[in-house]
Amino acid sequence: MNEKSELRLVARLLGRLLVREIDDSLAKQLSTAAITEAFRELGMNLSTLSAGVSERAELDELAAEYFDVIIHPKDHAPLVQSLFETGRYEADAAASVRKIAAAAGLELDFDLARGAPPDHLGVQLLLWSELAERSSSAAEFAERHLAWAIRPLRLTAARGGFYGELASVVAKFIHEVLDTPSVQHPAET
Repeated sequence: MNEKSELRLVARLLGRLLVREIDDSLAKQLSTAAITEAFRELGMNLSTLSAGVSERAELDELAAEYFDVIIHPKDHAPLVQSLFETGRYEADAAASVRKIAAAAGLELDFDLARGAPPDHLGVQLLLWSELAERSSSAAEFAERHLAWAIRPLRLTAARGGFYGELASVVAKFIHEVLDTPSVQHPAET
């Protein structure tokens, strides 16, 4: 997967999975052939997930795992760049994300990300997907606001389960975005 439009769609879905727990609507979306194939290319098999989340109990288990692994991990800060880099919310990374979004004429109040910090990895993936469509600053944004997440994603992946596997996929995706020739890097311009 390296088409810019494919990368944008996957970024939106990964961002959505990181900022909100899985609900019935998203479970159905995850079972579509295109999404299943995109995840397969990134090394994650969604077929067991989409078959299992039709029951409320399965969604409740995923919600509990989401809280334990994404919202309130015990072994590291949540996937918020300011927290990971400085140990506090609203540090330079949050200001930078707001500034980049404003310069591109984008609002950070995505319906999907309402209430999440601007430098939450899920919000950053959603914003990157918009920048990749509209702006030449997507590569710079990826270097500054996606690359940081590789280390905490590896820690999250070590936890296992659906969200551990998702963290591994997000890390692979970020590596792909950073290495994709169709997304120019600052050094190449």
